[in-house]
This record gives sequence, structure tokens and C-alpha cells, in this order.
Amino acid sequence: MRKIFYSLLLCFPVGLLLSCNEQSSKPASETADTSNVQTSQFQPNDKQVVYYDNGQAQYMQQYLNGIKHGEYKDWFKNGNIRTIGYFNMGMRDGTWKWYDEKGEITLQVRYDKTVAEL
Repeated sequence: MRKIFYSLLLCFPVGLLLSCNEQSSKPASETADTSNVQTSQFQPNDKQVVYYDNGQAQYMQQYLNGIKHGEYKDWFKNGNIRTIGYFNMGMRDGTWKWYDEKGEITLQVRYDKTVAEL
């Protein structure tokens, strides 16, 4: 009887640990910051480009395993760059620049480990 009790006692934490791992194994498209993107529309390691009605690129985003990773750019309808920056595993990283429609920098922010510096 004690052997059964001890074996159940040892198996319970292992079973609990395995069930916790199942909950955290959701696809990256369900857990990543994809506020304006449906990652199910393309491959997890892909570059997404969305276009305006006039054929001009609206924005371009790179992904790694379904998470924003790499260069991000977006443009005004007239073709001038609006934003340029980089993501590192879903978080903004490095220097991000925002431009007005004339192409002049309006804001520049440096992101480092989730801290923004103007």
C-alpha cells in the first residue's frame, strides 16, 4: 500500500508538470504580439507585405517562428517612408524613426531591453 501511495505521490508532480507544458505549447501566432497581423495567412518564417489599393506597399514585417523579428517598415500612400525599425523576438529593438509625408524625421526613439529612450 505504501508503495502505491509513494508512486502516486511521485507521479502527480510529473503529470502536473507535463500538463503545464501542454498549456504553454500554443502556436506562436496565438501568443505573439500580432495586433495588426494574422500570422495564419503565411509561413512562420516569412516576410509579410501589405499593399494599399493603389499598389503602393503599406507595410512590411519579417517574422521568425511566427513572432515579429527583423526589419519593419511602413509607408504613406504617396510612397514616402513613414516608419522604420527592427523587432527582436517580438519586441522593438534599436533605433526606430518616424517621418512626416515630406520625408523629414518627426520622432526618433531608441529601444533597449524594453526601455525607450527619446
